[in-house]
Amino acid sequence: MKIRKIAFTGSVETGKKIMQMAAASNLKNVTLELGGKRPGGGVCRCESRRGRESFSIHQNSGQHCQANSRIFVEASILDVFVKKFAALMSSSKLGSPEERDTFQGPQGDKLQQQRVLALIEDGKANGRLILGGSEANVNGKGAYVQPNIFKNVNEESRIAREEIFGPVVMINCWEKQGLIEPRRANNSEFGLFASVYTTNFERAMRFAKSLEAGAVGVNCSAPAQGLDMPVGGWKQSGVGREMHTNALENFLETEAVYFKYEQGLEYHPWPIQADTHMIRLVLMTPVGFPSWRRQQQYQQQQHLSDEKPTKMPNPTGRAAVLREDYGHPYAVGYEIAVPKPGAPRSPSPHRRRFKVGSEMESNSTQQAAYLMAEYLCVPGRDVVRIPDALSSTNAAPIICAGATVLSALRSLQLSAGNWVCVSGAVGGLGHLAVQYAKFMGNRVLAIDLGDKEEFCRDLGADLYIDCNKDQDLIGTVIKSTGGGVYGTLVLGRSPIAYRQALLYSRGLATVVAIGSCQLDLPLGLLQHKGLRLVGQTNATRADIADALDIATQIPIEVVMEERPLEDINDALDRLKKSEVRGRVVLRI
Repeated sequence: MKIRKIAFTGSVETGKKIMQMAAASNLKNVTLELGGKRPGGGVCRCESRRGRESFSIHQNSGQHCQANSRIFVEASILDVFVKKFAALMSSSKLGSPEERDTFQGPQGDKLQQQRVLALIEDGKANGRLILGGSEANVNGKGAYVQPNIFKNVNEESRIAREEIFGPVVMINCWEKQGLIEPRRANNSEFGLFASVYTTNFERAMRFAKSLEAGAVGVNCSAPAQGLDMPVGGWKQSGVGREMHTNALENFLETEAVYFKYEQGLEYHPWPIQADTHMIRLVLMTPVGFPSWRRQQQYQQQQHLSDEKPTKMPNPTGRAAVLREDYGHPYAVGYEIAVPKPGAPRSPSPHRRRFKVGSEMESNSTQQAAYLMAEYLCVPGRDVVRIPDALSSTNAAPIICAGATVLSALRSLQLSAGNWVCVSGAVGGLGHLAVQYAKFMGNRVLAIDLGDKEEFCRDLGADLYIDCNKDQDLIGTVIKSTGGGVYGTLVLGRSPIAYRQALLYSRGLATVVAIGSCQLDLPLGLLQHKGLRLVGQTNATRADIADALDIATQIPIEVVMEERPLEDINDALDRLKKSEVRGRVVLRI
């Protein structure tokens, strides 16, 4: 009863027994990675060669959960495909795994060999045998099975529906040219992995979405598992997912805690950390706007803090300011104002986060009364501390532009080494985007007007393109990046830049729109390439804090002009003419 979670990888029969025992004991959480009969592998005319060569049925003698045991081929190439597929399989050598030229070894044991041979007999009764049909004699010993190919198999038979775990393949044709019916491909109790071979991206995506499988490989079979991709199957191939963040939910429990505010209520200082819970803590107050409401998620770390409890501040007391947009008292969670020496301060559970006199940045999206006062009483959740290593002049561009592009880069969800394009790389946001992208491990393509290659390369850009001089910008980007970029930040206000970004992006890429303009977008292009177009304005407080922290590590080079406030009109004119490199910081 003390066991609260089970994760198992193995056979379907054992997985079912584990679930029965878990239900009979304490209803413990169970995740299972079980067997797999592919929903179907589709091969189109244009990719018949690649489909033949990716015969993963030989891997580990067919004894793996991603084996290509069911293949559907376009009718017009069926006979040619079967002939050449059989030639490839028959040319492989059976023998001891210790011999260098061995391509296929034995089955795991005699019991597994006999099970595979029984399914081969079922295949003879329900389809046409093309290759194999019996066990193999290798030096008179070992549990070997010849490579087997069956054609035009009854799709309700055992060999078509059960996991074989041996070198046995059935090849059927598609009923209609270029189309495989999902009901045929999914006619199995398993759904771990599937493959489709085609050079038509739209067809591949349509096919992949129709397959009931935990993963689908396009033009590949049994690929290396991506570290940031979930692992698991549909139907009897498993329950739940392993790997990456998808697996965390299976090992956590969610708990909601509600507090009704009362005078004198004592509570432990934050953060609250629980042993095996993910807690969402909501503190309720009598005022209209949920000013003291907090929603925090905590993963398993340690028991609740044993620090001395602190009295909760009164949300309607002296620490409140008037929210003019709501017209009622707005409770202040943190005290950030610098008081006069000896002046009393209201209790604040979060005061320990900041020292008196610390330099702060208040989130620009928050509304606050008395904005021009010398000192402000601001909710602590709306401020971020500026590191001592940064001056106010250097921090100002990072708080706005730096955090914005950092948030935009994160929304691209790229892996290290992927190409990212910064369109408008010399501007106030662009030159920071280049540096943050390099910090995140991306390869950076910078695009801007004029001869600014040296400037961009000094910032870390791997390539620079002058969009005025390059007459084939789209072709240059695709060629230079090996097929197109994985993500693009469009920082300018030109509709042409957006159209170009869609054209030089590779399939499933993301384009982040930061510069605003009227667009006439070709939606068909977005659909055909599976692109994401994401809008981005400001960043979160977490992004601002991270942007400031990164700026102290690299450090980020802030290219700027510091001007007095009375020069604002001249600064705006120069910005409109693209005569400014980096940012303009106005000194008040």
